[in-house]
Amino acid sequence: MLQAEQLAELLSAVKDVYHSRLLSGVAITLAVYDWLISFASEYETIYQSRWTVPKALFFYIRIITPPGILLCTYQLSDLRGPLTKSGVHMIYFEDSLAISCTIWAITQVSIMFTSFLAANALLTLRLIALYRRKGLVVWFIRAFFVATYATTFALMVDAFVTYHDSLFYSDLVGVCGATTSSATFKAIFYAPAAFEFFVFALTAWRAWIDAKFITGESAPFLIILYRDGTASFFIMAIVRIWNIWIYLTQPLSSYNLGTLLMWAVNTVVTTRVYMNLVWLAKKPMVEETSASTRNPTTGIHMRVTTFTDVQTDDWGIWGPSYMYDADYRGPLFADPYGLCRRLTDSTKRPSEA
Repeated sequence: MLQAEQLAELLSAVKDVYHSRLLSGVAITLAVYDWLISFASEYETIYQSRWTVPKALFFYIRIITPPGILLCTYQLSDLRGPLTKSGVHMIYFEDSLAISCTIWAITQVSIMFTSFLAANALLTLRLIALYRRKGLVVWFIRAFFVATYATTFALMVDAFVTYHDSLFYSDLVGVCGATTSSATFKAIFYAPAAFEFFVFALTAWRAWIDAKFITGESAPFLIILYRDGTASFFIMAIVRIWNIWIYLTQPLSSYNLGTLLMWAVNTVVTTRVYMNLVWLAKKPMVEETSASTRNPTTGIHMRVTTFTDVQTDDWGIWGPSYMYDADYRGPLFADPYGLCRRLTDSTKRPSEA
C-alpha cells in the first residue's frame, strides 16, 4: 500500500512538472512575442524620450523579464542535463546538489520579486500624480507601497530559511523540489494583491470625480488611463487568485504552474498601460503644435512643446493657472510619467461653466 501511494505521488509530481514546463513555455512566448510586436511603437515613444524614473522602471521590467522567465523555463525543462556534484562543484558543502537548488531558487525568486516591485512602483507613481495635491494621501500611498514590499521581502526571506533545509534534487523528475511547505511563502501573494486593490480603488474614485469635469479635449488621456488601469487590475487579479489557489490547495510539485505566467502577464499589462499613455501624450502634441502654427491667431492657444520636454518632469502638470488654486477641486490632468499636455482654455471651473 505504501509503495502504491508513493508511486501515485511520483506520477502526480511528474504530471505537475510536465504542465509547469508547458505553462513556462507559454509565459516566455507571451513575454517575447509582446515585446516583438510592440517594439516599433516602443522605439518611437519610449526610446525617444529623456530618461526619467518611470522610464528607467519601464526598461528594467522589459529587460529583466524575458531572461528571468527563460532562466526559470530552462531550469524546469528537460533540455538541461541532470545536476551532478561534479557539475556544480562546491567544495565546502557536503551536498552540492541541495546548494545548487538553493542558488537556483534564490536567483529566480529575487529576479521575479524585483520585477513585480518595479511594476507596482509604476502604479504608485501614476496614483501619486492623480492625488498629488493631497499630501496626506500621497504619503499614505508611499507608506503603503513600502510596507507592502518590505513585508513581502520579509516573508520571502523567512520562506527561504524554511526551504533551505528541505530542498533537494530529484533524479526521477529532473528538477529541484522541497519536502516541506512554508506558510509564509504562500502569504507573499497577499500584500501585493491588497496594494493593487488599493490602487484600483483610489483610481476608480478619482475616475468618478474626474468624470464630472473632464471636457472633450482632455478626456482621451484619462479615459485611456482609467480604462487600461481597470483592465490590468482585473487581469492580474484573476491570475493572482489562481496562483493563491494553487499554493493553498495543491501539492508542492505544482507551485511552478502559474508563477511564471503571472510574471509574464504582469509585465505585459504594465508596459502596455505605460506605452499607451506615452503614445497618446505624444500624438496630440504633434497635432496641436502644427495646428497652432497654421492659425496662431484663432482657436484655442496650445503650448508648443516637444514630447521629450514633457518627459523631463515625472511630476509635471501643464495647466491653466487656476488649476493650482487651493480652493479649486476640479480634476488634475496629471500623469506620473510626465506625459500630460497642457490643458486647453476650454476647461472651465464648475462655477464658470
